[in-house]
Amino acid sequence: IHQKQGIMKRTFIILSLIFMALSSKAQATYVDGIRYNVIDSVAKTCEVLYETFVENNGSRNIYSSSYRGDVVIPEKVEIFDGTYTVVAISEQAFRNSGVTHVKLPNTIETIGLGAFYGAARLCDINIPSNVKEIGPSAFEGCRYLDTVVMSDNVSKIGSCAFFGCVCLKTVKLSNKIKTLEERTFTNCNSLESVNIPTSLNKIGDVAFGGCDKLTSLTMPATLKTIGENAFYKCKNLEIKGIPATAKIAPTAFDLCKHKYNIVQKKYSAKYGAALVAKVVGLFKNNAQFMDCPIGTPLVLLQELGRVMQGDNNIFLTQRPYNEYVIGNNRYKHYNFNGVRMIFKNGRLTDKSDWRNI
Repeated sequence: IHQKQGIMKRTFIILSLIFMALSSKAQATYVDGIRYNVIDSVAKTCEVLYETFVENNGSRNIYSSSYRGDVVIPEKVEIFDGTYTVVAISEQAFRNSGVTHVKLPNTIETIGLGAFYGAARLCDINIPSNVKEIGPSAFEGCRYLDTVVMSDNVSKIGSCAFFGCVCLKTVKLSNKIKTLEERTFTNCNSLESVNIPTSLNKIGDVAFGGCDKLTSLTMPATLKTIGENAFYKCKNLEIKGIPATAKIAPTAFDLCKHKYNIVQKKYSAKYGAALVAKVVGLFKNNAQFMDCPIGTPLVLLQELGRVMQGDNNIFLTQRPYNEYVIGNNRYKHYNFNGVRMIFKNGRLTDKSDWRNI
């Protein structure tokens, strides 16, 4: 009997929790023209909610909003049975809306996926100090957004968060951000000033693609990866401080005027400034690689070849298609752009070693 009572009690508790969760999801109402939804009826928290469901496009629901002009979101609102704290801007809450200025309260912790997507009239945004996460596409397509400031509590920014913000000039990023996801600032072609966080590990694919007003960035010692087309068409950009150990994708600096200077600075610490300058110059001038300095490491040619010319434009086999024995030494024969080179112990040998080929 006691066992049955225990089972019934646990079942009742579970059903009650499910009912509370479902009922809280359904609790949405307007206050001063803004729609709010209860998140937690016990903790008394709520979120700013989208207005109208439009369609399901297969991967996510699409919503729309009729919010217009200047909007002030309060820290607390009176809804239903009491006072609720506003802690989030929900998914697509202001999607395609006509808002021009939005004042967010310091109680906000999350700005959801596509929260301001397509809000083309939005001019500026001050990210409250308690916000920890900015969702993917949160401000994508906010054409007139020109300034973004965030506190150091933001630890994550989703992909495409500021994609296509063509008037965005200044961004202050949190120093807790470790990854700039793919296309974070793609086509922000007015962007002039952005700080690179001291904690940053990765710059994703096309993260700054098309930001042709950027002129100078300094990378932190923590940086490990720069993705494909990360700085594509950043034609005026100079980059300093890329760690020698950082991995750079072949197309990271495509169509950058200072591409060769950036690469030269990156590899100089690892291989020596004079040697790297010589090899970079040969790449830049499409010289025959039989003129490389004797002793040039094979790995340097491989790395520079991939970064500066791209994998599809440079052929440097890592597998010897033949081997040669000269005296007591065994040599490996490589082909680089049709030019024969001989490496011994991973370094380019003297041209006299060509005599037996």
